[in-house]
Amino acid sequence: MYIQFKAFPQIASELKHGVGWIRRLHDDAVQEFSEVHRDFFNEWVIDHMKNSEQIKELMNRILEVQRKKQQILDEEAEIKAAILEQMQENQVEKLENANIKINYVEKFARRTVDGKKLKELYPDAFRDCTHVTEISPHIRVKVLA
Repeated sequence: MYIQFKAFPQIASELKHGVGWIRRLHDDAVQEFSEVHRDFFNEWVIDHMKNSEQIKELMNRILEVQRKKQQILDEEAEIKAAILEQMQENQVEKLENANIKINYVEKFARRTVDGKKLKELYPDAFRDCTHVTEISPHIRVKVLA
């Protein structure tokens, strides 16, 4: 019916369902189609854009930047882990020079509110809708210069 260019209200009436159900079904179908045909769809969109060659080049460049960024983030995590270990072993709370400041942060528990659950239940249910997250020891780094 959708392919016959019928509007959602008309389809809903003919199938004896609500318009909301038809919209959800439509959204699910579009999602499924886009997942199955992602490469084709993306290439088609790019090929029909102005400056498609430039877009392809920019996409390749951003992909490379993202890969480099992840490598840098991984390296940063390794360095921070090594500094954290040394600060814990030597019981040092702060390292600082003219360019960088590093603070040791003790393990603590963070309490957060599950807004969706809170909304579903009742507004005064703060205690019932919170969970505690253990935060591992870590360092904070602030680049000064």
